[in-house]
Amino acid sequence: MASANGAAARGREVLDDAERAVVRGARRAKAAGRDAIDTIEETTELVRHRGETMVHDLEALVARRPIAAVIVAAGAGYLIAKLWR
Repeated sequence: MASANGAAARGREVLDDAERAVVRGARRAKAAGRDAIDTIEETTELVRHRGETMVHDLEALVARRPIAAVIVAAGAGYLIAKLWR
């Protein structure tokens, strides 16, 4: 009977250790997920800001040199049409 009680106690210890390990792993995964989400949000904001900056720069360039912009756009369109075939 003593060995059965000892085995049961040891079994509970093993299960408790496993439970603690799972909880620790879940907490680490949760923290890593939060870090990943924060990184994605920061990157999204950076790309959005740079994209807006590029659009404004392009608009200013086209406003300064409209004829050159039309020539460049026509040349790019011609090349794309040639590659499309």
